[in-house]
Amino acid sequence: MSTCTDHMGEDSPWPKTIALAQARSLLGLWRDMPSPKARNALNPLAFGGRILPHLNIMRRVGSGARVDDVHFDLVGGVVRDTVPRLRPGAMALGGAAPDEDRVMLFRFYTKCLTDKVPVAFTGQYLSETKVRTHLLCLCLPLDIGGNGPAESILAGAWFLPVDSKHQGGPIGVFEEIPVGRLQASAAQSLKM
Repeated sequence: MSTCTDHMGEDSPWPKTIALAQARSLLGLWRDMPSPKARNALNPLAFGGRILPHLNIMRRVGSGARVDDVHFDLVGGVVRDTVPRLRPGAMALGGAAPDEDRVMLFRFYTKCLTDKVPVAFTGQYLSETKVRTHLLCLCLPLDIGGNGPAESILAGAWFLPVDSKHQGGPIGVFEEIPVGRLQASAAQSLKM
């Protein structure tokens, strides 16, 4: 598996800095899309080679009220390497048991779909390989025309090493990040 953090020590500030800059770039690209933020208007080349491997596209199936009403249509390479059970066509649970971590993640997806607004969140979890990992995720609603919920989500997911200062932090506790905090400082696009 190759990530943007491979060449850095776990206590380096760079992985988080890079992830936040890429999330800001992704948010900017989404904001520049004309409404109704049509999924078929996405231009993969606009994301660039640094962001594209972190992207997922999820689609609402049915009402979107149940965890397995969210299916993955696109799973970026970094995400696929980190969470092997997620493949195109996988349901949100991806064949896993509905534990509290996954149910909490689903709540963020549902908020993005229902409210048709960007949702960012972060937290630590124990990966399938039992490695403590820090997740930064930005969910952006697509196909937001009409009165019902959005049809799809474009999600950026960055898996970061947990620095030694946070090794004892809670696992499975995710908190929402105000999207305004992401856009507060303009970041130069890192697509290359």
